[in-house]
Amino acid sequence: MYAFRCRTLRVSNRSKTAGGNAASVVAKGREIGQVVGEEACMNTVDTPHRRRFSVDDLNQMVEVGLVGEDESVELIDGELLVMAPESPIHSSTVTDGRLLLCAAYGPSHVREQHPIHLDVYSLPEPGLAVTVQPNKAFRTRHPTGTDCVLVIEVSRTSRYVDRKKAAHYAWGGVPEYWLVDTVNQTVTVHREPSPKGYGFIGVFRDDHALGLPNTEESVTVDGLLSK
Repeated sequence: MYAFRCRTLRVSNRSKTAGGNAASVVAKGREIGQVVGEEACMNTVDTPHRRRFSVDDLNQMVEVGLVGEDESVELIDGELLVMAPESPIHSSTVTDGRLLLCAAYGPSHVREQHPIHLDVYSLPEPGLAVTVQPNKAFRTRHPTGTDCVLVIEVSRTSRYVDRKKAAHYAWGGVPEYWLVDTVNQTVTVHREPSPKGYGFIGVFRDDHALGLPNTEESVTVDGLLSK
């Protein structure tokens, strides 16, 4: 609740003054009183602030049932984002992408829409992620950014959010991040992470071959887009 303690300036209504008539004095007094009152209000209103949720906060919300384990939510920079339901093209692209990655890295190193623990306030769930260690290494914790070889987001309606994630993937140490844009039919490749973001960002399309990190294999943009 906001508490307003506004003061107004009272001016006596004298009939005449040496410097002018009473009406002008009253008008001026009201003007000054309004300014004083507004400043008093501004100084006494409690300014609202944003509450940032941590990964621990989110885990506790899941434990007590405030957030369901099957709910499509992601924690990005302390904000709990409710993601839109998957479209058919999103599901199809993720499934086909998983098959391509499994062929190159092995099924135990490929994760589909599972959390990546980037920092205290960010726990995204990318469409696909390839980890250095096999899945059994993450029975008691989520992989971090540096545990990953490659992270891929498939975007249709969440392009703004997925682009925003790029900075957090860089800060979290994800060595390579691909944004597959099913609307514009492109793949944006991010490499060379640093505290300032990714040093390399390139946009590719059509039959351009993208090398898969830590392998001699490659996939084309059209292949990722299931064309």
